[in-house]
Amino acid sequence: AGRVGIGSAIPDHALDVNDTGLARIRIRNDATASGSYASLNLHTAKGNWSLYSEGTSSANNYLKIWNNVDGSVFYIKEGGNIGINEDSPDQILHITHGSSPTIRTTLSDTTVSQNDVFGAWEFESLDSSTGSSGVIGKIDCIAGNTFDGTSTNGSAIRFHTSGTNSISLTERLRITSD
Repeated sequence: AGRVGIGSAIPDHALDVNDTGLARIRIRNDATASGSYASLNLHTAKGNWSLYSEGTSSANNYLKIWNNVDGSVFYIKEGGNIGINEDSPDQILHITHGSSPTIRTTLSDTTVSQNDVFGAWEFESLDSSTGSSGVIGKIDCIAGNTFDGTSTNGSAIRFHTSGTNSISLTERLRITSD
């Protein structure tokens, strides 16, 4: 009832595309004028989300995720730079927010023990010419104690660097909660 099947005699959805190789759908716009784009729009009674491919040349081509409440919220620029609430990301990851740009990592384990890692940022070198490829630095946040709901719960932020061997990170600085 009202279903279209491409490669499927009995479609399960409003549009059902089936292929034994790569099932691909192309939305194409060959115009090069400013403001030309190809998009996929998802609409519900509560809001709209759109996926756009936009740009007038390969130098300023980007993929954009947009919603009708907040506007453009996610960009991937030609070359790989990602913008969150930033339409001109000039770094690999560029986050913009009007009042509180925050990055959060969450440990989903509900039983936290001493030294469990809440989150970490690692810095890696791919230069194998000197034998120093691998993680050469790390910042992490760990539990100071087993979390049991008491005031002795705490955390520490640790800074690790490597000497000449990138496999062997050494803690160089620890900031504790006491």
